[in-house]
Amino acid sequence: MNKRIIKINKDILFIYIIAQKMDILYQLPFPKEVCSKIFIFACKSPHSGLGVCILKKQLGIDLNIPEKDEDVIIFDACSSDILYAPDDYPDYLPIDIYYYTCFYNLTEINLMSTYVKGDIKHLNSMPNLTEIILIRTNVKGDIVHLKSLLNLIEIDLSHTDVSGDIIHLKSLQNLTHIGISSTRVNGDILHLKSLHNLIVINLNDTDITGNIEHLKSLQNLNILDFRNTKVNGNIANLKSLSKLTEIYLGNWGGYNSGVYGDIENLTSLHNLTDIPLSYTAVTGNIENLKSLPNVINIALSRTGVTGDKEAFKEYRENEGLEECLINI
Repeated sequence: MNKRIIKINKDILFIYIIAQKMDILYQLPFPKEVCSKIFIFACKSPHSGLGVCILKKQLGIDLNIPEKDEDVIIFDACSSDILYAPDDYPDYLPIDIYYYTCFYNLTEINLMSTYVKGDIKHLNSMPNLTEIILIRTNVKGDIVHLKSLLNLIEIDLSHTDVSGDIIHLKSLQNLTHIGISSTRVNGDILHLKSLHNLIVINLNDTDITGNIEHLKSLQNLNILDFRNTKVNGNIANLKSLSKLTEIYLGNWGGYNSGVYGDIENLTSLHNLTDIPLSYTAVTGNIENLKSLPNVINIALSRTGVTGDKEAFKEYRENEGLEECLINI
C-alpha cells in the first residue's frame, strides 16, 4: 500500500486560517464574492481532503467536495513550513491539535517545532497512531490520555506543557522511544521495566524518580537520559545493558548523591560513546575507561573519580582509538 505524505506550504496555510476562524477571510480588503472564490478554490486544491475535513469540523460546512482522507497515513510537517510563523506572517494563528483528529487513518504525527497547540487528550481518538512527535510545540494535557494508543512506537513530547504520571505508559508495550524531557511529567521509572522494546528513554529535566536497578531488564536500551531528575541508584545496575551508547545521569542543577558506584562497572559496555555523570557520587579511576573503543565524551566533574587525563589521552592515541573529550 502506498502511503500518502501530506506536506503543506505557506499557500495552503491560508486554508488553516480560514478553518480556524471564518471571519478572518471576510475581514480582508476584498469583495465578499472574491473571498468566496478564494475559499472554494483553496478547498479544491490537491489538499482538499485535508482542508474539507478541518472545515467541516470547525464550521459545520458541507461543500460537497469528496473527502480524501482514506489514504492519509503520514502527516509530516517537518520538511515544509506549515504551522511555522515565517517573517511575512507576523499575525499567524496557531492550529489546535483537535483539528487533526478528523484523519482517522493517521499513523504518524510529526509537528516538531511548530506553533500547534491544544490538549493531547484529542489524540486518543486516533487508535492507529504509531508515532507522536510534538517537540517544542504549545500542546498540553495529561499523558494518561495516551495509554489506550496501543500501537504507539515512538512518543516525543519534550519541551511542552504536558504532565502526568509515567505509570500510564506501561500499557504501551510496543514503545521503542520515550521522549518527555523538560515537561511536568513525574512518576517512578519502576513502571517502565516491562517495556522491553525501549531503545531510547529521554526524561531529563522532569520530576521523575526511582532506582536505575529497575531498568536492568531493558536489554535493547541505547540511550538513557535522566539528567536533572531525582533518579538514583548504583551504576553497576547498567553493566548488563550491552547496547548502551549514551548514559546521561549528571545533575547540572545541583549535586545528586543518589547516583553512585565505581565507573569500573562500565568497562564492559563497548558501545558507549557518551558518559556524562558530572555532579554525581560515582567513584573510580578513569584508567578503567581508557579501552572503551567508541567513547568520545566523558564528563565526570564534581564526582569522586580520579586519574591522569594526559595518560588517558596518550593511551588512546597510541592504540589508535577515537579521540575523547574528558572532563574530571
